[in-house]
Amino acid sequence: MKIRIKSLLKLFEEKENDNVKNGQDLSSLNILFGEELVLAIFKDYCESLSGKVSILNESCNTGRRNGPRLDAWIEVKKSKRKKLYQVEVKNWGAYSYGGKYLPINASQKELKLYAKKKWQQHLGNKKLDPRIGKVKEKMQMPDGYAGTNPIPLLCFWFYITNEVGNPYSVDEKHGIHIFSTSAYLRTLKAQFIKISLPKTEKRLKLFEKLK
Repeated sequence: MKIRIKSLLKLFEEKENDNVKNGQDLSSLNILFGEELVLAIFKDYCESLSGKVSILNESCNTGRRNGPRLDAWIEVKKSKRKKLYQVEVKNWGAYSYGGKYLPINASQKELKLYAKKKWQQHLGNKKLDPRIGKVKEKMQMPDGYAGTNPIPLLCFWFYITNEVGNPYSVDEKHGIHIFSTSAYLRTLKAQFIKISLPKTEKRLKLFEKLK
């Protein structure tokens, strides 16, 4: 699927005049493609660094009935090295609770200030919000990965980084890795990003059949 980058950033990060209506629309779109969209963009980022990426078709959970669940297992191979990420996606944008507007043409100074505030808001406390802290929970390993030490990865939509221009950060204090979808898209010079969204395309085809 080919998506215009500026339109995507505007959708998630620039509030329109009718905040309530557009916020409701975005919430509905997040149900349609939210997690898959962010995972596909993270995959594109890894591939831009010459990584070979696989989003595993395996549930990411503790194996307990009432235990926390994460959104995906992702394997990244580069040269002879292989990493396995246990991933939680938080597709929070301008319309989310506590969300802040960030213009497409934000300056380096604006980006730095925004990123610093987001880092303090979500990672500044000693104890993480349970909605993101669960990424550190020990998950039941997927088949064929026994003995592997997975990397806990939070994939946020909003602009958050400890180095402006770098979409990938490590939070040493909490022992987690951070990917910012917004920060990555803002580094791209192309008008479009081409990503694979098979679940979304399947849902859209089902809707088309109703016409």
